[in-house]
Amino acid sequence: MTEAEKYAKAVISGEIITGKWIKLSCERFLSDLKRKDITLDVKQGQRAVNFIEKKLRHWEGSWRGKPLKLEEWQKFIVMQVFGWQKNGKRRIRSVYIQIARKNGKTSFAAAILLYHLFADRENTPQVLVGANNEDQAKICVNSSGRMIQQSPIFHDMIEDESLKLSVYGRNIIGIYNHLTDGAVKPMSKNPETQDGFNPSLGVVDEYHEAKDDALLNVIESGQGARPEPLLFVVTTAGFDKQGPCYKKLRKSSIDVLSGKVEDDNHLAFIYEMDEEDRWDDPSAWVKANPNLGVSVFPDYLHSRLTKAKNEGSSKEVDFKTKNLNMWVDAPTVWISDDIWMRNIYGIRPEDLIGARCYGGLDLATGIDLNAFSLYFPKFKEINGRWISPVLWWFWIPKAQVKTDSFDYSAWVDEGLITVTEGVFENVIDHKKIIFDICELPKIYNIEAIAFDQ
Repeated sequence: MTEAEKYAKAVISGEIITGKWIKLSCERFLSDLKRKDITLDVKQGQRAVNFIEKKLRHWEGSWRGKPLKLEEWQKFIVMQVFGWQKNGKRRIRSVYIQIARKNGKTSFAAAILLYHLFADRENTPQVLVGANNEDQAKICVNSSGRMIQQSPIFHDMIEDESLKLSVYGRNIIGIYNHLTDGAVKPMSKNPETQDGFNPSLGVVDEYHEAKDDALLNVIESGQGARPEPLLFVVTTAGFDKQGPCYKKLRKSSIDVLSGKVEDDNHLAFIYEMDEEDRWDDPSAWVKANPNLGVSVFPDYLHSRLTKAKNEGSSKEVDFKTKNLNMWVDAPTVWISDDIWMRNIYGIRPEDLIGARCYGGLDLATGIDLNAFSLYFPKFKEINGRWISPVLWWFWIPKAQVKTDSFDYSAWVDEGLITVTEGVFENVIDHKKIIFDICELPKIYNIEAIAFDQ
C-alpha cells in the first residue's frame, strides 16, 4: 500500500481530521485506483517525492539548510500529480490547492517547480510563475533560487555555470538550467506581455487576489504545444467572492469533487473548515491547517484569535482568511460574526403577516440596485429586549445582472434579487417595482412609506 493510499484511508476513517472537500478528494483517489483506463505509476510519483526530500533544502528560518521533508498530505498531492498516467502521458493538467497561511505553500510550490526544472521528463522545461502582482510572483522564484543555494546537489552546476541564478538587488528573479535549456521566470506586471513564452509548467501563487482570469488564460494558451502541460495554483482564501478564484476555479473544483461535472485532468485539494464549524473552535483549525504542529502552531493561532475577538473589523477578517482559510465578503466587517449570531432570533417572514410596519423605498435608474424595505418596530419581546425585524426586496434591470464590475447572478438565482425585463434591458422597469410593492399591503399592515425624490 502506497503512502498516498494510507493517507486517503486515514482521512476517510477519521484518523486524520479534514474537512469534507479533502474527504471527497480522498474518495476520488481511492475510486480512481480501481479504474482500468488510468494507472497510478508509483515509481514516477515516488521519483518526484524522492527528488524533493533528498535533493532540496530549506533556506529560511530555523529550517535553513535542513532537508525539505514532505508531510503526508503533500506526498498525497505529489504522488497524484506526477504518478497518474493515461495513454502513456501524465493525466493531470491542472491542480488547485487552497490552504491557510504558514502551511508551507510557497516552499511546496517551489519544490514542485524545481523538480519539473531538473528531473521531470519534459524537454526544455519552461516555468512561468504568476501572481496578482509581479512582486508576489518573484517571492516564489526567489524561494526556489534560495533553496538551490542551500542544496549541495546544485553547487557544481552553479560553479561550472550550467546553472545560473539571475539576481536583482537581494532577490533571485530568474533560474536558468543550461543543460536542459530550462528556465524559471516570474510573470511581469502585464500578463499579456508573456504571449511569446512557452511554459510547460505554470505556477500561480495567491490567486485569490486576482481581479480577472487573464493570468490563467495567458499560461494555458501558451501551453498548447506542450505534450504534458501542468498548471499549479496554490492560494489562501480571500474576500473577493466575485473574483475568478472563488467564483470560477474554486467552484469548478468543488463541482468536480462533488461529481457534478467531470474533469479527469484536474485535481483539487481544498483545506478548509466545514460550514457547521465555528471559526473560534480550535478543534476545527486543523482542517484548514494540515501542518498544524509542524509549521503553524496552536499558540500562534490562539493569539491571533484573541486579537480578532478583541479588535474585530479587519483583524477578524485577516484571521479568518489567512489563518483559517475562510472566504469572507469584505476586507473589513461592520458587525462581527459573534454579534450577528447573537441577534438571530429565528423570526420568519410568515411570522410578520398582518404586523404593523413602515416602508422605505430607494429607486435608481443606473446600475445601482433598487431597494424596498419594511421595518417592524417592537414586533416581539425576547429576554427583555424588543426585536424589530426588517424585510428587504431588490430589483435590477436584466442587462446589469452581469457586468465587468460585478456579477449578481448567484443572488438572482437564489431569489434575493428580482430582474426586471421592461422595454429596455438596461433600464429598470419601475412598473414592476410598483406592482410588487402594491402586493405587500395585502400581507403586511404598512402604515407609511418613505421614499427619495
